[in-house]
Amino acid sequence: MTTIDGRQIIPAADLPKRPAGRADALVGVVRTSDSLAAFPIVDLPTPKAAQVEIDALKAGQSTNAIYTATLSELQAKAGTFEGQGAFVATGVGAGQYRWDGSAWQFLREDMLASKAEASDLLGLERESLPAIRQIDPLTDAVRSSQYQLRVARTPTALVASSIGYSSWTQAFDVGTDIAAGVSFDGVRAQLQVVADAATLQVSIWRRSLTESTQDRAGPGLAGDILVANKSMPIAELGLTVGLAALVWIPVPVVIAEEGYTYLVTLDSRSAAGTSVGMGMGYQSATGFTQRRMGYYRSTPGAGFWSNMGAGSAIAWNLGAAELIRSAELDARSRALEAFEAAINQVIPRGPQSVARLAGENEFSLPTGRYTWAIGIVGGLDVSAGTEVDGATVPLIVDNGTAKIVASLYSRPRGAAWQDQAPGFTGDVLVGTYEASVDSLGVVPGAPSMTPVNFPLPRFAIAAATMYYLVIEAQDAAGARLLSAITYRSVSGLVADQYRKFWRSGPVSSWSNGASSTTYRFAYDFTLTGYQIDQGAGTEEAWVGDVIAEASAKWQGNSIVVKGKAGRSGGSRVIEASLSLAPLTGGSVADEAITLRPAGGAAKTWSYLRDRVAHAALTTVSVKDVGSGGSLVPETDYWSIPALGAFSLPGTTGAERAVLVSYAWKARRYDLIVYTPLTGVVSVITGEERVRDASEFVPVAGVGQLPLFAVDVQARIIVPLWDNAPEGVKRRSLAEAQAELVRNQRILRPVLRKLRKGQGLVVLPYGDSNFAQMGGAYNLAAVRSTANTQFHDRTKDVNGLLANPPYGADVLAAVPVYDNGDGAGAVHTRFGMVWELIRAMEAGYGGPVTMRNRSIPGTTSANATYQGQDSVRLGAAVADVTAGDLVIIGFGQNELGQATTRANVIAICQAFQAAGAAVLVMGCFRPNANDLHTSHTNGNWRYTQRALREAAYACGAAYVSTELLYDDAVLGALSLSANDFSAATLDVHPGPREHRYLGARLASWLD
Repeated sequence: MTTIDGRQIIPAADLPKRPAGRADALVGVVRTSDSLAAFPIVDLPTPKAAQVEIDALKAGQSTNAIYTATLSELQAKAGTFEGQGAFVATGVGAGQYRWDGSAWQFLREDMLASKAEASDLLGLERESLPAIRQIDPLTDAVRSSQYQLRVARTPTALVASSIGYSSWTQAFDVGTDIAAGVSFDGVRAQLQVVADAATLQVSIWRRSLTESTQDRAGPGLAGDILVANKSMPIAELGLTVGLAALVWIPVPVVIAEEGYTYLVTLDSRSAAGTSVGMGMGYQSATGFTQRRMGYYRSTPGAGFWSNMGAGSAIAWNLGAAELIRSAELDARSRALEAFEAAINQVIPRGPQSVARLAGENEFSLPTGRYTWAIGIVGGLDVSAGTEVDGATVPLIVDNGTAKIVASLYSRPRGAAWQDQAPGFTGDVLVGTYEASVDSLGVVPGAPSMTPVNFPLPRFAIAAATMYYLVIEAQDAAGARLLSAITYRSVSGLVADQYRKFWRSGPVSSWSNGASSTTYRFAYDFTLTGYQIDQGAGTEEAWVGDVIAEASAKWQGNSIVVKGKAGRSGGSRVIEASLSLAPLTGGSVADEAITLRPAGGAAKTWSYLRDRVAHAALTTVSVKDVGSGGSLVPETDYWSIPALGAFSLPGTTGAERAVLVSYAWKARRYDLIVYTPLTGVVSVITGEERVRDASEFVPVAGVGQLPLFAVDVQARIIVPLWDNAPEGVKRRSLAEAQAELVRNQRILRPVLRKLRKGQGLVVLPYGDSNFAQMGGAYNLAAVRSTANTQFHDRTKDVNGLLANPPYGADVLAAVPVYDNGDGAGAVHTRFGMVWELIRAMEAGYGGPVTMRNRSIPGTTSANATYQGQDSVRLGAAVADVTAGDLVIIGFGQNELGQATTRANVIAICQAFQAAGAAVLVMGCFRPNANDLHTSHTNGNWRYTQRALREAAYACGAAYVSTELLYDDAVLGALSLSANDFSAATLDVHPGPREHRYLGARLASWLD
């Protein structure tokens, strides 16, 4: 081996295969001709520029950093300045720390050994090195809103903020609640803050588990060590005053050490720094020590802690926030923004129902109230934790309404003031929303309910909390007006009865419904979200001309139409703003009429028989002819201004000559149509009428598609664009088809007779809508006889069209016949049954005989002249043989009665025993201006269900009238509810309705 200056030269092949260490010497690269000396690395001269950097690094590291062997040693030392660094070398919590002025804050897990050079670790190969989890420094990462639970507890009840408790604290034992060595940096609690709350003070104390004598004492005692302290604005927690909500509260990182318990304290502070009341969620718990159950201060600033009661514990969670790199967070945010923008272009956002009690019945305006308070119990009616940001309420509001105000209040369930109305001292006003009727799409005076969504501050329903949604219609000056909502019949209400409050007058005090245990006001809590169609992804392709979707709303005096039309597999956007021709109107002074007693104890067109020349009346005044004095409505006379009908107040009294003054408007239907060829949306203006506008709905021309019918005077828009050729709404086709298939199966014997040309008897057995009687009839004369001289005399005296709201031109279109019974040419062939018979004769040609066994004013009851009257029913059953058709038509005179179902089953079975095929006809929705207390939408739906159930129970066919009349299918008749049952404007269908009803009745004919 060659030597230079007496030193050995190590061949390259023998050089160590490792990095150089501090004890190694420098071996230069040599050539044979070079001289080389070896120098220890530490003795090498340092270049000047490098020395400057080294000095700077040394100065930077001379910042009084503290080095300790264990975390407990570090926590026993106080920092000398904010930002001072510290290192814990071994054990639980090893890593880097920073002094924040009051406590050591954990930064990252970092062992000094990780900085050692590899050559210094060669001798440690056989040692078991602790695992080091690399975490990005906080300068390059942020906490996410996602927490990994360390301790999971669920609040099931709430101590309300109004109780006045302020600070709360709970202990978490290491080894029992949380494992040793585990870190946490978040506390989740159900909080309810008061209006004065500005900040939330969070403190974490460490106490030795050996201090058992302090188990029943709150934090801050001798020996307790404050390991973390933080204050944060209430606004950053997203809390709404008065609303209990589950929130995560970020805290400094704490690592649980073996042998200790950690007491977490939450304290709500005002802007001045004083403690204020704060509500807290808790749970039922057994087997907890007192410190784990928790403590509270019974009054703000109290000098002592009170213990949570036995069997209960504060329900807090501990968690560790997941860290997200800043760059990753930025990328996520950009991607989310782009995704949300794209989604918002194609999928609408709107209120989605999250908790509801559906209404089955409706109050009418005459039975309405001036303010409604709908009570809901959190955790009982609606699941605790349900997020809400709105409420939908179906409404009718009175003429003159300019705006609607909705407010939400909360109070503890079972509060001492639970019998007081919303807004009482102690209640929390969550939020108030006020909007004009135009912006809400509500038409004052409209007869049909309009669902209105009221936005609310977003919150989560809290357990053991009563919420009151208060609804009020107001005029422009803020005075309360009548409104009506929906309700649902219930049973078993035994607790929390104060779910209903109302005002009976515009300035009345509140009334409560504590004694009303049979019904509840309906509600529908909503949360804004995407409106995803069921079965989305299979968009319909329309080859022919059709309207795929459309909407319309009033905007001032114009109607804004939007939609989408399909053609040749493509689509075209529809947009238009249309102005309708103004209605004719005027005023009349001192029109003379004579008031007579009402024909019945209810306000209906049929009973209020004294009418003025016009309808749609406003500013009505009535005065006595003799004295000239003004008369008081309800006391001196009855009226239905919408119909221009009057009478004395009741069924008795002397006739009275009066003078009526009023303003009036004509009535008219306009038709909004779309022309596919040009893409133009236009209006066909209808004919102005007094009371029979229902017979003058315009018809779309050739090449036009109907979009909407408009009841102009009532400002009601009726959708027609989704009407199917089958006479029902497109969305009802499946139900209509199922009904058709069932009816064809049941009525097969009738079809067999028709096809063979055999004689068929059609026997209607029901009330006045099927009898269509007129003349001076009496019930005894028609009890057991079919086709009497009084049957089918619709236009004659006492007939349904004898004193009609129709003009002479409409009545002239209803022909009369002489049946050869001596009554003369007074008979009509009017109504749905005659529509069916004409369809049978046109389709099959065989003889069809009408045997009318219906009697006006009757029900399905078992009493003289009624449906189960043995004389009447026995004679009717004798009229039919096998294969004949019986149409059961009861229900109109028994709306809302509980006996209809059983009665109709018994009647059907009597005819079925004779071999006849039986069809039950649904009943007809009352007119919106019918003020009879039994003629409500709720009662109509109730009886409709009874008729359906009866038909299905005994195997009879059934024709649903719901598919024409229900609010869910508004437009199937092309009418508003102002023109339902238009023959007498109460419960008797008019000519247009009978044509539609006859088509439904005949739909099963093949």
